[in-house]
Amino acid sequence: KGFGNSGDCNINMNCDNNELWQLLKHSVCKITYNGWLCSGSLINTTKQDETPYFLTANHCINNDYDASVANFYFNYESATCEDANGPLDQTVAGATLISTPPQETVDFSLLELSVQPPPAYKPYYAGWNRDITDPLQVISIHHPSGDIKKITKSYDGATTGDYGDGYDPHKHWWVEEWDEGTTEGGSSGSPLFNLKGQIIGDLTGGDASC
Repeated sequence: KGFGNSGDCNINMNCDNNELWQLLKHSVCKITYNGWLCSGSLINTTKQDETPYFLTANHCINNDYDASVANFYFNYESATCEDANGPLDQTVAGATLISTPPQETVDFSLLELSVQPPPAYKPYYAGWNRDITDPLQVISIHHPSGDIKKITKSYDGATTGDYGDGYDPHKHWWVEEWDEGTTEGGSSGSPLFNLKGQIIGDLTGGDASC
């Protein structure tokens, strides 16, 4: 899957002119590995030293081999609001698995990319917040079905939820319904941002659709 394969209700990244989301889009990548698709994002350190750490889901990449063969596509998006294929040549190949919990406990993996993304990619290292207060609104930037970059919003925010399927209870954010756009397979691992543009989680899954 790839360009044009996501649902019609998805919103191209550059249909949104908000300066914050236009900055944060440079943290988000499409990931391919062993024939699979996911999303994820560069994430900052407290030292702000540009260590190329990358956050995605445990159910996407949870072992050294998958990390080593993964490709990370920066700026795969339409240059405008219209549907147009994006560049596939701004890539980083391979990563190291830094941290991941036992499968189906908490759904994250922290990787370190094999090299720092070059300045030409305009990489952005997104901040994060561990506050468990329910966010008033949330935004996801992702690659549904491996398509060009999309932006999705919930104006009702998220609440603490229990995903089930063996995951630790009450360790997920629950989005009742997306108000703009949706998420799909391939969106897994994408960052969930609060209104300050800080990562508060990453996507596991759900029943969202157009």
